[in-house]
Amino acid sequence: MDISILGCIAPEVADHMPWFMPVLAVVTGAVFGSYLTCALYRAPLGLSLWRPPSYCPSCKKTLRARDLVPVLSWVYYRGRCGQCKTPISPRYLLIEVLSITIAFLALKASGGGFSYLLGYGFAVSVGAGAYFLFKHRQLPLKSVAFGLLCLGLY
Repeated sequence: MDISILGCIAPEVADHMPWFMPVLAVVTGAVFGSYLTCALYRAPLGLSLWRPPSYCPSCKKTLRARDLVPVLSWVYYRGRCGQCKTPISPRYLLIEVLSITIAFLALKASGGGFSYLLGYGFAVSVGAGAYFLFKHRQLPLKSVAFGLLCLGLY
């Protein structure tokens, strides 16, 4: 894997920590996957993606910081709300794991740098668009536009 972009920024990091970029890809995939689960739930309902903070759809209680750790909190609570114990769809876990996988594969395919971000952005946009099309029979134009922008810059 070429991490030359990292070498330009901090040669000692590239030389001594070859694990840095793969870990960064996993963290990036987890964070954006978590955001994507929120967006895929709220957008079709016409809800804001920013306010109110993340909450349990069943008990309506605001999720705590420890409830928001992608993948790990779902596994820790065994797929249930940490407060009311209502089951949480495995779809959330699946979307987060797929996002992590896409981020890692985009890193491997691109070698890192800006092309990694563009490849990841394009793949996630296509995935989100496909999900909306399948689930809601509509195509979100913002997702399509973002994906095409990433593809054009790639």
